[in-house]
Amino acid sequence: LDFTSRIMISSSIVVVGDQFAFQLFEWFAHSIGLKAGRVEKINSNIGSMTTQNHVAITRHGQFIGHLAASGMVSSRSQGKKWSKEDFNAMLKTFIDKEVNEEVFVVVVTFPVASLKLKAINKDTLYRYVQTAKDLFGCSLIVFSTIPWSDAIPAGSQQHLAEVNDLVRHFVASFKPDKDITSQPRLSLLDLDHISQGLIRANTKRMGLKAEDAYLRQVKSRSVGFQCSNAVTTESVCSPNMLTIDGSLWCPDVMAARAAAGFACIVHNFVRAYDVQGDDTSTVNCNNQWMDVLRKPPREFFARSPEVV
Repeated sequence: LDFTSRIMISSSIVVVGDQFAFQLFEWFAHSIGLKAGRVEKINSNIGSMTTQNHVAITRHGQFIGHLAASGMVSSRSQGKKWSKEDFNAMLKTFIDKEVNEEVFVVVVTFPVASLKLKAINKDTLYRYVQTAKDLFGCSLIVFSTIPWSDAIPAGSQQHLAEVNDLVRHFVASFKPDKDITSQPRLSLLDLDHISQGLIRANTKRMGLKAEDAYLRQVKSRSVGFQCSNAVTTESVCSPNMLTIDGSLWCPDVMAARAAAGFACIVHNFVRAYDVQGDDTSTVNCNNQWMDVLRKPPREFFARSPEVV
């Protein structure tokens, strides 16, 4: 875990989702590097809602954005979804000229707080693909599995596992329409896998059984996620380095691997763009970077960052 990632990317990126999506946006932006080092916060109105979005210019002159998921599929937006005009209007508040460049890659995370887990199904995933295609004209959509969070309702661990398996299967079985040249490809960033690995490792370090990792003790905290000591309902839970507040993950333990895994996926996608239905690169990238027991390859430290 003790390393940082530096990414060179020549394309624009949009991360869609809630608070965790904003974390990914920050981690990717930090790894890429920002021009003038600043992020612009933009409030936008979609339907009857005001959503908070973020945009920054990378040091290579591209943009990276965080877009709230409410205007993608949520009924809270009263049927109104994000449009290209909405997106460009948002960018124009930060960028002097209208951005006509197509977004190359969209990263989709699922907002656990506002989109109930039971609402995530195959139809939801197809709607995300269609909306991302219509809105951005992107070449690649990277779905993220949902990492553990104590914001997930108690007793929902099994359903969370089912949803993440659904996302994995959807990405692995998705076939682009050969008759539609602009159809995006799909890939997967398996953040659930690394989150479970970190929690299991922490649970083992405390001398607890694996099944005790998600016990809700001391103000509904998951012992394996939030604590650094084995606790009972009467004892104090000392914080560890996995989480900031029980909902968000500490950058020190996940940011570098998330950014490296993302860069690996995009880089391999560019190299194998003409390969139909091949998810080998996705599997390899997740095996390499989302497995907490595997160290980064030695060549990772031996070469300069590549433009992907």
